[in-house]
Amino acid sequence: MAKRVIVNADDFGLSNGSNTAVAALLDDGRINSTTVMSNGPAFEEAVELHAARKRQWNVGLHVNLTQFGALSEAAIGSSLTDKDGQFLGRRNLLKLWLTGRLDKRAIASEVGAQLERARSGGFEISHMDSHQHAHSIPSVFAVACELAKQERLPVRWIYPDREARSSSLRRAWQSAMLRVLAGRARDRVAPECIRNDSLLSIFSAGGLPSVDAYRKMLAQSRAECVELMVHPACPDPEHRKATRIADVSEADWEVLSSPEWRALLDSGEFHFISYPEVT
Repeated sequence: MAKRVIVNADDFGLSNGSNTAVAALLDDGRINSTTVMSNGPAFEEAVELHAARKRQWNVGLHVNLTQFGALSEAAIGSSLTDKDGQFLGRRNLLKLWLTGRLDKRAIASEVGAQLERARSGGFEISHMDSHQHAHSIPSVFAVACELAKQERLPVRWIYPDREARSSSLRRAWQSAMLRVLAGRARDRVAPECIRNDSLLSIFSAGGLPSVDAYRKMLAQSRAECVELMVHPACPDPEHRKATRIADVSEADWEVLSSPEWRALLDSGEFHFISYPEVT
């Protein structure tokens, strides 16, 4: 049986560049799914594109606890945000967890508010993940999985695939730390949470995306069900202001819209699925 692969585009709702790319790739069947950032600057545009879609889309929730403004009163009045209700970043979230000051009530309230806003925009949420791997933190993963159980939604498990190795010591160290965190998170909720077996991305392997790089990563993985995380975006000045990975995003757009990527999808080498098909 061919390896099951989920190709998920993060950051739908982040910018016009990401929205344009993701919508085109979904309509053309070049990616399996996306996750929408319901507190993102371009969320309303994402809603409009979804309403005008040419085929069925699988859209999950891209939980955001690190960037832009919070949606819930509990989060706005917590240590997660500044006085204006803006999230304080990934480092702040990790610091709160390490010092035992992470407000799980505020996190649960915010995740619920983001889910509600996404659904009010017309999205039938198919799964959950997070912006900047916020739910790699075990406490956040537990909150996300609790809601996911109630809603019967799969959750991305952020476990960098062991076969994707980078020559960069920094990247290798980051992957190792994520595996430790993912292991701790899994041990708390493992039997109760529907999830993938491992996660692949160009960030684990290093370099810029290419069809050959993605094919090699997928072929080397030993996981039965692996997610390939991508971040496609058309060139867009606002997108560059909103993220530090714009070069990767634009390369992903070129790769995923190429004839070579279509050929890989049609080759039968891998079985491409979406999160609702994960059991």
